[in-house]
Amino acid sequence: MRLKSFTSENMGMAMKMVRDQLGPEAIIVSTRRGPGGKGVRITAAIEKDDILESPPASFAVTDTGKNNYGRERENLEPGSLESALKHHGIPEKLVHRLTETAEVLSQGNMTMALAAALDETFRFSPIFETTLKRPLMLVGAPGCGKTVSIAKIATQARLKNMPVQVVTIDTFRAGGVEQLRAFMRILKISLQVAQNPDELKSCLAQSNGAALTLIDSAGTNPFISQEMDELKSNIDASNAEPVLVMSAGGDAMESAETSEAFSNLGVSRMLVTRLDLTRRLGGLLAAAEAGKLRFSDVG
Repeated sequence: MRLKSFTSENMGMAMKMVRDQLGPEAIIVSTRRGPGGKGVRITAAIEKDDILESPPASFAVTDTGKNNYGRERENLEPGSLESALKHHGIPEKLVHRLTETAEVLSQGNMTMALAAALDETFRFSPIFETTLKRPLMLVGAPGCGKTVSIAKIATQARLKNMPVQVVTIDTFRAGGVEQLRAFMRILKISLQVAQNPDELKSCLAQSNGAALTLIDSAGTNPFISQEMDELKSNIDASNAEPVLVMSAGGDAMESAETSEAFSNLGVSRMLVTRLDLTRRLGGLLAAAEAGKLRFSDVG
């Protein structure tokens, strides 16, 4: 397999470069903003035997369903793209937005165009690709996977030889502190426990030079104002960046309303869990759009 990166002023031009140089069978591996946040950078892949030194202009998908090199195509048709998006339970308005964007960028390959449309519509901001100046507080509804996600992020940090501080304010859930303490014991990280915003502030003052501070919050019902007020008090006391943890597979409307509620507390990123147990992703896309959230990491 051959990998190649393309940088251009916009997604449409970058996609054209991919098609011109690698052909319609190329698979998009990653997309990101260019240096300094200007332009876009696409990394695409294709098997080596699919590539000629100078791909001819006729290197394209034909009506027979095969490209000029005899390989079966794997490309959505414009009509089937809309059906595929609706299958995921994506809200109607977002389906039309993605479909229209993909059709503008397609020039013959709707699968690649869908990847470009998603990149144009949503933003991505992985935890370890950003400057970690503030503590990170994982927030979300009960049972969404905050504690396990804290353990996974802490593990990644330790593998990067980063000093880590972990604090939990999840003192109401039965066994919550014990579960996280067991994870931290394996990582040789001392878990700190705070019962209220003042204690949380005191714990954070004892960072001991940690490059990353993680705070595990209690499960919060976004539709109960008292619980949201308590969460906001802890966010304000810690000056933390709240990151929404959301389970994949939820109803699109519920996910969107949950996202909007947490975005009012300053949440701007979403960490997705249980992705391996989910076959329909409409709820996640609806949540990201409704709360104007960037996708962070997945579990």
